[in-house]
Amino acid sequence: MGVVSAIPIEWRSTIKGKSVHVDPHPFIENSFRVPIRGEMFDLSSVSSRILYKEFRSRKEIPPTAQAKFKEEYPSPSIDWKEIYSLAFNVTLDTNLRVFQYKLLNRIIFANDKVFKLKLVDSPSCTFCMTNEESLEHLLFFCKRTEFFWKEVLSWLAILKNERVDFSLIDVLFGKFDIDEDFIVINHILSFYIYRSKLDNTKPSLEVFKAKLKATLNTEFVMAKKNGKLAQY
Repeated sequence: MGVVSAIPIEWRSTIKGKSVHVDPHPFIENSFRVPIRGEMFDLSSVSSRILYKEFRSRKEIPPTAQAKFKEEYPSPSIDWKEIYSLAFNVTLDTNLRVFQYKLLNRIIFANDKVFKLKLVDSPSCTFCMTNEESLEHLLFFCKRTEFFWKEVLSWLAILKNERVDFSLIDVLFGKFDIDEDFIVINHILSFYIYRSKLDNTKPSLEVFKAKLKATLNTEFVMAKKNGKLAQY
């Protein structure tokens, strides 16, 4: 009886077959307006999907990592929506997508953090063994990584017949002002550098080329399997 009692009387009457008048247009006589994206709309003219997206956007809270990045790199030109979607638009490789997601949420740990957890004996960089290994140092500022970047950029310059540059922000968030075919290389580079750290090996251009070829072959197989060759 408890469940039945919880059902509104009007609903119970309907269930039992009694006629209950329900106004199909409850907002025609007394229009109810709601604000959506800063403008007022008649509720009767707004779909439930639009309402859901509007209410959800009001509840969305930016990731804490985003606030930290904004504090460290206060650039007004950073489009976070574009940054978060980039990896999903340029690659089908799950490993690359997951890595970039973790990178943007600051849950890729270098030795500076791992040392504090007492999981390694030293916070020093895996490559140069001199400076403390922060994520920024590992992916960009380390002398060994810097040399690797120069090799890669020289190779890309030959392929494109023009100079290509990467900044730290490009490495962390993705580079957008290059040909579509080369956008995914940025993610592969960061992932490869981090994998080299985990494997305790120095980044190498020749090894990277082999990894790049293997990744592109994997992408082709995945695209063909999923019917996304056009995207590939």
